[in-house]
Amino acid sequence: MKNMNQMRLTARHTDVTLQTGLVKITCHRVVLAMASEYFDTMFTCGLEESTSPVVQLTMEPDTLSSIVEYVYTGVIELTGDNVERLVKACDLLRLDALKAACDKFMLKHVEPTNCVGFYQFAKMYRIDQLKEKAMQVMCAQFKSVACNAEFKHLSCDELIYLIKQNDVVVGSEDVVCESVLDWVRHDLENRRSALETIIENVRLPYCSSSYLWHTKYKCDLLTPKCLEYLDEALMFQIDSVHRYETSDDGSVSLGNCVYVVGGTDGTAVKNNELSSAECFHLNERRWVPLPNMPRAVADPMVVTCNNKIYVVGGSVQGDAVSCTQVFDTTWWKWCTGSEMPEACSGCAAVVLNNSIYVVGGNERTCLKYDTSSDTWTKLTPPLRSHANTAAVVWHGRILVATRGAALSTDACEQYTPANDTWSDWTTSLDVQVMGSTVCHGLLNVDLSGMP
Repeated sequence: MKNMNQMRLTARHTDVTLQTGLVKITCHRVVLAMASEYFDTMFTCGLEESTSPVVQLTMEPDTLSSIVEYVYTGVIELTGDNVERLVKACDLLRLDALKAACDKFMLKHVEPTNCVGFYQFAKMYRIDQLKEKAMQVMCAQFKSVACNAEFKHLSCDELIYLIKQNDVVVGSEDVVCESVLDWVRHDLENRRSALETIIENVRLPYCSSSYLWHTKYKCDLLTPKCLEYLDEALMFQIDSVHRYETSDDGSVSLGNCVYVVGGTDGTAVKNNELSSAECFHLNERRWVPLPNMPRAVADPMVVTCNNKIYVVGGSVQGDAVSCTQVFDTTWWKWCTGSEMPEACSGCAAVVLNNSIYVVGGNERTCLKYDTSSDTWTKLTPPLRSHANTAAVVWHGRILVATRGAALSTDACEQYTPANDTWSDWTTSLDVQVMGSTVCHGLLNVDLSGMP
């Protein structure tokens, strides 16, 4: 082929000219036919193209030059600038080997900033491996992907397909819901009508209560049907909170009231923590504002004990904090408690024997707060870390699990306060934990992954 390429360069025995725009490249029919099924069919079909001295092609001149060079030499330079154009040309000319090389190149360069574009490109040109890899990155880095301009160019069907994936990794479903709203705002005139269909596929019950309430009353995009979906999610949460009096999303119930504290303002790019607090009267179906908390926090652990609401830990701009904030529902005022021994976020808080236990998290936290003496005690840490912790009191013990983890794995363990010890807790159920509560002495586990 080296000699053939030399003959091409000197126009010896060439018998066809490939033309795109003003660029013309002389070639040998037999070489083109050997490399490409497209050319082989063209030159043997008996139609005008089979004998025409000039073949018109629609592609960029430099792409055509690179392909001809590859056909004659087997060598081509792939770059981020030319690879997609080459795939399009390969798809037309049936250059399967070169297309496979392009696919392999693109697989190595998928990242959050380009995965949406690669996903759409792979769909169009039937590149299954690239499509799968791009979707994996979109799921694994959802928050980063949602902040990129490419995200706004997903189609409605593509967006729904993405948010329905079980592999989407986010700290909270709030991120998913807010990303959907941002997607609609990007082209409000054409997308507003699709919001009902899309939001139906958001896992709204797993959004934080504070975010749902904020969105319900502050977002002007929501239709009556959308509000219905939010109400269903809120009632699901209110029912759970009302029965179990513990929460890890900034809301908790006491008597016939649901208290919502802290959270963020819902800005997708940079969330700002809130110090606001509100009370929702279940019987009267109305909101009453509370005094602001001493410190604004997001994702705090919230529990009730002796008619007081305890807001512990949480995060500020992504960093865990160690504050203790107490709201007295009798005197209707906030005060600050003792600082926690360590900053905590992503943990769970439960109440046992008038003491608050904060457990789990990535830092293997186990702290006890004595509500009568306003003192914190650092206890034996869990056996392992638990990102996004679920915890519940059961028969004098505290069961701790990682949300999304299988109950049958070592991601679940139990703490016995009586002797300050941890041990594994397993079951034969092949399911995943999303949350856990106790009602009438029975352990209730919110599960996913059921057959």
